[in-house]
Amino acid sequence: NKALFADAIKKIGYKFYRVLPARASLMLIALNLTHKDPVKRALFQNVDFRHGLSLAINRDEIIDLVFLGQGLPYQMVERPDSLLFDKETATQFTQHDVAGANALLDKAGITRRNAEGIRLTSDGQPLRITVECSTLLQPWVDSAELVKRYWRDVGVELFINTESTALANQHVSNNDHDAAIWSAAAGTDTIFDPKYYFPYSLDSYFAIPWARAYQNLPGAETPPAPAQRQQELYDKIQNNLLSVEQRISVFREIIAIAQEQFYTIGIVQPTDDYGIINERMRNVPDTMIASTQYPHPGTVTAVQR
Repeated sequence: NKALFADAIKKIGYKFYRVLPARASLMLIALNLTHKDPVKRALFQNVDFRHGLSLAINRDEIIDLVFLGQGLPYQMVERPDSLLFDKETATQFTQHDVAGANALLDKAGITRRNAEGIRLTSDGQPLRITVECSTLLQPWVDSAELVKRYWRDVGVELFINTESTALANQHVSNNDHDAAIWSAAAGTDTIFDPKYYFPYSLDSYFAIPWARAYQNLPGAETPPAPAQRQQELYDKIQNNLLSVEQRISVFREIIAIAQEQFYTIGIVQPTDDYGIINERMRNVPDTMIASTQYPHPGTVTAVQR
């Protein structure tokens, strides 16, 4: 509606300001790397498998059909505006490459297929993944329907469990999920909420038991060495009087490990948004951050003439 507002606001003494969404991704898919089924756990922990599923997704089509052409194909990392932005992490495995996806899924060891073309797991069962999808945002549901088709094309059957956010969260917190869909915070404020970069909290949907170990909670499982290293690095950020430059350097190491581990599959980075403000308000910055930690304009002070 920005074009609609543009003419009207000038006449009544208002103006636009830029809003920078703090989200790294409007949608990501998190496979459960700590699945209770040992067959699925082993497969989901195979990074070639996750890379293959990512390549199978046609993000450009999702952006055009679901997000009205707004956004960029994007993995889980901070925005280009951030000091923690990493282009290689942002763009890895975002191209739509069916041949490449099939090659990686074969490399992951699931080469056999049934008569319908669905790949078979190591125990001979058709590979079926159920994703928990909250009805909170319709674009998640619509995007999941497209992902279902993309993954079917490479021999993976996806079932979409549309449900309330409360029920989806319950399945995830109980570690009863194959996969889950959510948006990704920490596009500009990662250091405050690093849940998608390593098993940090009960919102780290890809490995709740590993996060429970970090939080010293019941139901914990010891995470693998790379995740443990990330947890140690984050403790260093939290517990030492480091300079800003030192904190950034340490967190870049966390991001480098996250890039290698590829915990989640990102879909689309949100574009800039905008707000409308009275021209009589002074000291208003041209850009405000719409953070999940501190929604705008909560951190901004304006003075009226």
